[in-house]
Amino acid sequence: MEAGLDEVARFLQRADPPTRSNVKSARRVMAAVAWHRRTGGGWRALPNGFLPWRTVYGWFRRWMDKGLFAVLMRTLARRQRRCGRRPTPRLTIIDTQSVKCIGVRGPRGYDAAKRVVGRKRVMMVDAEGHILAMAIVPANVQDCDTLSALDEGKPFWPSLRLGLFDSVFRAKRCEEWCNLHGMRRRVVEKDPDQKGFVVLERRWIVERTFGWLSHWGGLLRERAGRLICVACLMAANALNNPA
Repeated sequence: MEAGLDEVARFLQRADPPTRSNVKSARRVMAAVAWHRRTGGGWRALPNGFLPWRTVYGWFRRWMDKGLFAVLMRTLARRQRRCGRRPTPRLTIIDTQSVKCIGVRGPRGYDAAKRVVGRKRVMMVDAEGHILAMAIVPANVQDCDTLSALDEGKPFWPSLRLGLFDSVFRAKRCEEWCNLHGMRRRVVEKDPDQKGFVVLERRWIVERTFGWLSHWGGLLRERAGRLICVACLMAANALNNPA
């Protein structure tokens, strides 16, 4: 994790060079952000030894507004794929996850199927579970209507040719979305004769990625929709230990 945070900090400093000689180190800021997301505590709860919480939060918001975490996420995905795979993926698995949210500003809704009041995470991963794109929508949005939330991230991966989905994405508009982005859609379903839990083809990959998110205390509940930062921290943690 330490080496990964060092690389993330170097990327941020190159992408957003400090304008003053006394500016706080990006490494120290990212260490505080990592603690905040790992434990799930509030910004004001940063313990002694870290930078002041206002400083950390200010830099965090600055980098989020500049879109640097999204760029870093895509860069790390390409780097991780170099270990045995081409940097441009052709297969993607897309799914959603509904989670409760804390009482902060931001859209929220009720997912009647999961009985959750909160938000829904929409994630697009490659064949190894590396995050290619993600978005957050209110939990009351139907799964088949969430694909448009990925419109901003999908164009960065023009090489994708096949998307795997579960049965809730059988709607015609899901196929139309795939066609719009130059992909074929394949719905992976359980055989009607199979009983109980069954591991579906490649569907477990995206579920495993959602499981990785649960290791971060700050993601047990959705916190204002800022998931990208943690995705980058996860990828940083895997820099020296690729899947």
